Amino acid sequence: MKRRAGHNMLMLSALPRATAFTNVRRRFQPRVVLRGMGTEQLGAVAAPGVRVRAPWTNGQLYPGQVTSVEGDKVSIKFDDGDQREGVTWKDCAVGPADEMPEPLIGIRVMAPWKNRHMYPGRVGAVSKSKDKVKINFDDGDVLVVPWAACRLRDAPKASYKRPQSLSDSLSYAGLTDSQLKPRAQPAHESALKWVGFAATLAAISAAMHGAALTTSGTYTFFDATLKTWDWAAVIYPLCAIGSVVWNMIHYDQKDSAAIAKAMGGFESNDAALRGMVAAVHARSGLGGEIPKVYIIPSEEPNAFAAGTKASVVAVTTGLLDLLTPQELRAVLAHEIGHVRNRDMARSLFSGCMVAGLGFAMTIGDMLMQGERRDRRRKKSKDDKGDSSLGALGLILYASGAITQAMGTILRMMHSRSAEYAADAFAKSIGAGADLASALEKLEASHATVKRDEKSLGLAANAFAASYIDNPPERDSWLLTMGGWLRTHPRNQDRIERLLA
Repeated sequence: MKRRAGHNMLMLSALPRATAFTNVRRRFQPRVVLRGMGTEQLGAVAAPGVRVRAPWTNGQLYPGQVTSVEGDKVSIKFDDGDQREGVTWKDCAVGPADEMPEPLIGIRVMAPWKNRHMYPGRVGAVSKSKDKVKINFDDGDVLVVPWAACRLRDAPKASYKRPQSLSDSLSYAGLTDSQLKPRAQPAHESALKWVGFAATLAAISAAMHGAALTTSGTYTFFDATLKTWDWAAVIYPLCAIGSVVWNMIHYDQKDSAAIAKAMGGFESNDAALRGMVAAVHARSGLGGEIPKVYIIPSEEPNAFAAGTKASVVAVTTGLLDLLTPQELRAVLAHEIGHVRNRDMARSLFSGCMVAGLGFAMTIGDMLMQGERRDRRRKKSKDDKGDSSLGALGLILYASGAITQAMGTILRMMHSRSAEYAADAFAKSIGAGADLASALEKLEASHATVKRDEKSLGLAANAFAASYIDNPPERDSWLLTMGGWLRTHPRNQDRIERLLA
């Protein structure tokens, strides 16, 4: 040990002279300018700081720089942060380094997570400056990272797998063909829902006209003039109808996964997970195309079915983490039950109605903010100017809040019976006990998991009635009237029916 330490001291003492000799030698050697790098390097000297294209373990060359030299071996720190030691200097290429290509949506990369480790995923979105990208990791997580920190190499084309493995042999084990008839919604029930929507708009508009009749041109009724109330009576129904039409066109299109994608979801490539859906679909008697499976990056354990043309079954990453394979298959059976009973169209229409009734709140808030900005621009604080814009915004905001709460009745119509019917299908193919176990775990998660506004909380929970689990504490307080108007039956009641 002493001999080795003495040897190291000799090497350290000799280092300044070697460095000085190298500096003198560099003055007389030709230099190579690396175009595009903004640096000037020697073309044939292995020294710390020299930029090169060095081979990775796959044999391909990637840009980096030399950090240390030991004989004919060098250590390389690559531009994406990785390091490799023992690289043969002759295998390196001193010259223009390969530039990082522009980020493209869908390409596979290795990207850093919060713990700075690299994990495989795909580019989901690119910023306007193209310096940052949103990465959809293979395990369902999503993170925005600098593009320069990503790397294109070593991104395996692995299937989406959670910590517990899904067995292919589980797909058909214990399942039987369903003997239940599909539960179709009667036409008059759907018509009744639209009549209720139209009646709500007519009632609010008539109330605004009544307020206008009691207003005599001065600020005597809620600080709003007759003209303001008249404008509100016209704008409110137009906002609601326009929002319903837009949402139906946006989500009821050829892409049946529009809602899942709007929540940040991506299609699963797990063969075992798709095999489960195929097995349940085969027992349903539906025939035709097998529903696609989408993964929603959310800690909340939940699932839903979507699409009125081609069907999609979506599950959250929280559900995949929480349930066993048998319980997961039972939840998928419940969602296939919704597909079998054609409940997705009913849920879509209800969600669009609720979003339309509440859209006036958004318009009203915009008008009030615009009126406040106009007041700030006034030179004199005493001159309030015309406050009709703010009054109109307040009327629309209040009416939107009231009618969105009333829209809960539209969400509740036949929602509870649809959940019981989907549970009955899962029970009919032999997955009743597993679904009951899954519902018990979902019930236990209510106290610890909150709803993400950017995923399952889309459009103020307008589509929450289609989820397999929607407790009042995760739904909007306004929509549920403090929990009195819940969209789903109690999980305990569902469990009792499944185990009966």
